[in-house]
Amino acid sequence: MRAPVTGAVLCAIAAVALLVAGFTPWFSTGKEIDSRMAFERRRAIALFDEDRADAERDVRANFGLVSGEVCVDLECKPAKYTGAPGLSDDAFAWLGRGALGSAMASVVLLVAVALAARVQRRTHLRGWAASLAALAAGLGAAFATSWALEGTVGYVTRGMGLMSAIVGAAFAGLGVGWPSSPGTGTAAKRLLLAAAISLLTLLAWITLLEHAWWHSGKALAELHVSPLGVEVCDASGCKLSSAFGTTSSQRALAALTSLASASLLVPAFGAAARIARGIRPGAWAWATSIISTLALAAGLASFLLYPSSDIMKVAWGLPVFALATLLTTAASAASLVLIKQPDREVAPTLRSPEPAHAIAPGARPQLAPLASPAQSPPVASPEPSNAVSRYAPSASVAAAAVAAATGRPVVASAPASAPASAPASAPASANASAPAPETLTSPLTETLTETLTET
Repeated sequence: MRAPVTGAVLCAIAAVALLVAGFTPWFSTGKEIDSRMAFERRRAIALFDEDRADAERDVRANFGLVSGEVCVDLECKPAKYTGAPGLSDDAFAWLGRGALGSAMASVVLLVAVALAARVQRRTHLRGWAASLAALAAGLGAAFATSWALEGTVGYVTRGMGLMSAIVGAAFAGLGVGWPSSPGTGTAAKRLLLAAAISLLTLLAWITLLEHAWWHSGKALAELHVSPLGVEVCDASGCKLSSAFGTTSSQRALAALTSLASASLLVPAFGAAARIARGIRPGAWAWATSIISTLALAAGLASFLLYPSSDIMKVAWGLPVFALATLLTTAASAASLVLIKQPDREVAPTLRSPEPAHAIAPGARPQLAPLASPAQSPPVASPEPSNAVSRYAPSASVAAAAVAAATGRPVVASAPASAPASAPASAPASANASAPAPETLTSPLTETLTETLTET
C-alpha cells in the first residue's frame, strides 16, 4: 500500500472512531431490561409483596456527552445536564459539549485530509485536524473525570465513549502525521525510538484508566483511585463510585491530568509515525515534549494535594505514570537530534513568485519581456569602434561637398585593398582583418586638411 493511501485509511479509521465517541454512552448503570415477560412477572409480584417489588425493579441509565436517559422498568425519561437533580449546568456539562463539538469538527477535517491525501496534503489542513482531534480526546477525558452522576444514579460503569475517543486520537495522530515519502537512517534505531514514544504514552494512559494510582488494600470492597475517579471492586466486578478529590482544586488538577494524558496520544503517535518512516518529527516532537511535561506536572500536583490516610496506599500506577511521561519527553527531544531527514512534503503553490527588485525613488519599473530567454529574438552585437558606419557619406559625396565649398574639384579614390561593396552586417572577424580607416580615406583627408588651412 502506498504512503498516501495508508495515511488516508488511518484518517478514515480515526474519523469513524471519533464519530462513534460522539454518540455512544459514556456512562451506564443498572441491569438491562431483559424482556416484556420478565417485566410482567415483576409487576405480578408487586401485587402481593411491595418490599420484594422494590428490590426487583429494573433501572437502566445511559449518559452521553450532552444528555442521558434513565429507564425504570419500561418507562424512560430523558436526563439532561441542565437543571436535573444532581446534574447542574457546570463544568461537567460544558466539557461534554466542548468534546462533542471538537469531535465532530475533527471528523470533518480528518475526512478532508483523507480525500486530499492522493493529490496534496496541505500542512495547515493536517495541523487543524490533529489539533481538533487532540482537543476532542482531552475534553472527553476531562468530561469522564469530572462526572457528577453519583447523586442521581449511584454507581456507574464506563461505556464505549471514552475508549472510542482514545482510539480515534491514536489513529488521528498516525494518519495525519504519516509522511508520503520515506527518509533515510538505520531502521532499527528509528523503529525502536518510535515504539518507545508510542508505548510509553499508552502506558501512562493505562495507569489512569485502570485507577492504579492508589488502592485500599485487601478489604471487603477494595478501592482503586486515579484522576479518572474512584472505583469500587467486589466479587461481582468494579464500578465507579465518585469523582477524584473533594475540593475544586483537586478536581481541576485531576481534569487537567486526564486532559493532557489523552491529548498526548495525538502528537505522540504522529511523531512515532514520522520517526518510523525516517522523517524528522519537527513540531510533532515539540508538542509531545510540552504536553507530556504538562501531564507530569499536573499528575504530581494531584498527588501532592490528595489527602493521605492509613487506608489508601500508593499503587504501581503513580510511579509508572511519572516515569513514562518523563521518558516520553526525553525520547521526543532525542528524536529531534537523531532524525535529520527534513520533510519535503510541502503544499505546492499555484505559481512561484519572481524575486522582487528594488526600484530607485522616482524611477519607472521595468517590465519583464513576455518571451522566454530561449524564444527572444537575437540581438545584433555592437559594431567595433574602428568600423565605418553604414550611415557615413561615401567618398564621392564628401568630395562633391568639398568642391562646392572651395570651388576646386576633388577626386576621391578608394584603395584597392578594400572591397567595393562590403555588406553592412559583415562579421566582426572581417572588420578586424580590414585595413585601418585612415588608409581608406587618406586622399580625402589630405584634401580636407588643405582646404581648411587655406580658409
